Amino acid sequence: MKIKYCGITKEEEIQHLQKLPIDYVGFVFYKKSKRFVDKEQARRLREKLNPSIPGVGVFVEEEIPKILELLQEGIIQGVQLHGEEEESYVLTLKEKMKQLRGDSFLWQAFILKEEKDIERANASPADLILLDGGKGEGKEAEAELLQKIHRPYILAGGLSPENVVEKIKAFSPYGLDVSSGIEEQGEDGVRKSPEKMDSFIHLVREYEKQTL
Repeated sequence: MKIKYCGITKEEEIQHLQKLPIDYVGFVFYKKSKRFVDKEQARRLREKLNPSIPGVGVFVEEEIPKILELLQEGIIQGVQLHGEEEESYVLTLKEKMKQLRGDSFLWQAFILKEEKDIERANASPADLILLDGGKGEGKEAEAELLQKIHRPYILAGGLSPENVVEKIKAFSPYGLDVSSGIEEQGEDGVRKSPEKMDSFIHLVREYEKQTL
């Protein structure tokens, strides 16, 4: 199962998480997010990160040239769209990304609230879809709506060490995306908790071993 730790903002978080068997690291380039990083901050984080772990840039209706610049400079290797991007935007971005980097990938996130969200998610031309209950607030997606998705997806929203195994059993997602569920309040504000990062990945990998 693929696992992405998202909303990374500090070098000490990078130093810790790259010792763990995770698959992706997410950098949020949405200015309204409390986990926002700018280009230079993301570059410094990427330089500290093991080259074998892809960096995923999270964007909300961003201008395509800005995304491609980050990809071209190697700051990110994949893109996650988390706005209301139209199909034409997704197709254009996907084509331009592949021209720059053949190994790049494009994910599109959907906040499941009603039937039309299910239709859009199932029809998305993105390489992979991500299903959420909000935009980084830790809200869970509706279970009834998740059951109507007919393609592999990454599950996000409200995941934590306390419920991750339960969620895997219930929905069998292709991957997991966690941010607020591995955070704690530090002296300098919210930060990723080393203990929660360890616990989350340990629980997932142990469950996988038991179900082989």
